[in-house]
Amino acid sequence: MRVFSESTSREIDAFRQLAAALKRAADIADLAEKEFTIPKHNVAVVLLLTSPTAALSSTAVGPHGETVGPETVLIPAMGWSLFFHPQPSSYGLGLGNDIAPVVTDDAPRLFDLLSVSGVATRGSSVVKDERPTLQLRRESARALAVAFGVQ
Repeated sequence: MRVFSESTSREIDAFRQLAAALKRAADIADLAEKEFTIPKHNVAVVLLLTSPTAALSSTAVGPHGETVGPETVLIPAMGWSLFFHPQPSSYGLGLGNDIAPVVTDDAPRLFDLLSVSGVATRGSSVVKDERPTLQLRRESARALAVAFGVQ
C-alpha cells in the first residue's frame, strides 16, 4: 500500500504495465525451483533497471557463478526499461525466459519506490550484471500483480 500511496497517477499506470511481467517472472521462478530442485529461499524475481544508453547483453554463467563464453548483445538500448527475470541466485537463469521489458520514462522512480517501500531489496550480487538490480520474493511479486487484477 505504501508504494501506491506515494505514487502519482502516471506511476500507477506504469505499475499496471508491470503486473503481468511480475506474475510471469514469479511463475517461471516456480518452475525453475521444481525443475532444478532449488531450495525455495534461493529463488526470487529480479528486476533490472536499464538506462536509455545501455544495451541488454547476455553472458553465460556456469554452475558456480563463473562467466562462461563471450558476451552476446541481445537488443539495442530502447529507453528507460525494467526487465523482470526469475533468478535462482547461483544458477544463472533469467535472460532466456521471454518476459518482455516494460519501457517507461518512470522506470527509475518505480525502481526506487519498490526499494524504499521495502517491497524489494537492492542487490548487485543477485545476477552477474552491472545494471542496478532489485530482488523481490515471489509472494511480493504476486501481491503486486494481484493488486492490478492479474491472476
